[in-house]
Amino acid sequence: MLASKKWRCTVICGLHNHELCAKSQGHPSICRLNPEEKTSIRDISLNLVQPKNILATLKRKEPDSVSNIRQMYNQRYHNNKASWGDRSEMQQLLKMLDANKYASRYRTCVDKVMYRDIFWTHPDSIKLFNTFPTMLILDSTYKTNKYRLPLFEMVGVTST
Repeated sequence: MLASKKWRCTVICGLHNHELCAKSQGHPSICRLNPEEKTSIRDISLNLVQPKNILATLKRKEPDSVSNIRQMYNQRYHNNKASWGDRSEMQQLLKMLDANKYASRYRTCVDKVMYRDIFWTHPDSIKLFNTFPTMLILDSTYKTNKYRLPLFEMVGVTST
């Protein structure tokens, strides 16, 4: 380092000791999705197509593409996040439960900001439980979400 505390680079030879790669697989700037690919991913994802199939479709359209599966997942996440607007994940969950007519209840902590627990069930499950109330299985073993909080899954069994 020089006295002015700036870096200096001196080129001695200027030649590479290897050939340049034809494809820069995994290089961040080369692997970026172009706007057309981003639009395709958004449109195809609306049809609930798996990311591996989206990647295969994009590779078929453009064989020289060096996109990878991680970018499919990232782009789908960004598309979903953009559709949420300024809502948090919990607010989005509650909105989707309400929009799809799920029965849901939740309790908050004393500070009224954090949720202590949440319960939701599909309306058909309630109808089945009212029809066949004799058998109910409750399971909370080894189920956690991304925050490592336990999930409690209820499964009903009917007489049929």
